[in-house]
Amino acid sequence: MDYIISAVRTPAPGKTQMLLKTVVSDFEKNVGRGMVTFGNTGLIISHNPIENADVLEQIQDSFLEGNSVSESLAKQEADCSEPIRFLLREIIATIDPSKRSSNPKYIQRFMMRAKPGKAVDLLEGLLKNHEISNGNFNVSAMAENPGTLIMSKPVDHFNEIRKISDLKSFRDNFRNKGGADLSELVASMEGRIMRIAYMNRGT
Repeated sequence: MDYIISAVRTPAPGKTQMLLKTVVSDFEKNVGRGMVTFGNTGLIISHNPIENADVLEQIQDSFLEGNSVSESLAKQEADCSEPIRFLLREIIATIDPSKRSSNPKYIQRFMMRAKPGKAVDLLEGLLKNHEISNGNFNVSAMAENPGTLIMSKPVDHFNEIRKISDLKSFRDNFRNKGGADLSELVASMEGRIMRIAYMNRGT
């Protein structure tokens, strides 16, 4: 698969639980492969893997024609305080299958924005560290802004989440193994921890 479409929903007051159940039910009955998450910000975000650019274009064409997906999203949007936002990410590197969590409950992400002119260097550094770690995390990039890169990893339990106090030792560990020091390439970084309400990896 080459892309991931993420749909970001902001529930209306008092509608969070109902909207989450609706989105998960829709995935279980109609979508199948993908993931639904929610977090402390109140956002409910679904993630749909797309095999290639041709499939992505077909999905968008079908949406414009008014298919069942557009009808389902319209019903969900009625329980949102603002329109559903869509984000498109390109998958760059994935976790080695042998390192996947068996039954993940959380996913941790670090969204890094490259300094001006450093997007390619940041990507190369992330991929170098991905190789050194033997594929211990996912790497993706915002399709609309390739200077924004995302490092993510699903984990089974909250105590496996990497803490802020661990970041220095995490960086030093890569340095000691010949990895890249990303701190010199990143203008800003934002971390997110989301609870997984639904996950289907497919085949």
